[in-house]
Amino acid sequence: MTTKALLWDIDGVFVDTEELHFRSWNWLVDQMGKQILSNEEYLPLIGRNGGDNMRTVCRMRNIQGSIDDLIKLRRSEYERLRQEGIPVIRKNVELARAFASLSLGLRFAAVSSASRTDIDG
Repeated sequence: MTTKALLWDIDGVFVDTEELHFRSWNWLVDQMGKQILSNEEYLPLIGRNGGDNMRTVCRMRNIQGSIDDLIKLRRSEYERLRQEGIPVIRKNVELARAFASLSLGLRFAAVSSASRTDIDG
């Protein structure tokens, strides 16, 4: 089997938005007057669907309200945090550039499960 392409996952490889997600979840929980999430409580939420995470966090902290409205509220805080800057993982960007310069005959692509809006950002 011959390798023909190398796929780079954007989030977690080139940028790290997880801290922004964590901060936006804790902002929401705090706005609801509840105790913020610990790292240990937050870790199982990483990589899961936002709606599922909202239901989980609401159960964990006994938060009442429309899931859709809460998602919009948290998302607006996440967007605000993104405007302050998205942490770039520079050593990985440099690594990807080094691979590209080796002329290995590989095709390269950046991929993500994030929304197109987030990717473009």
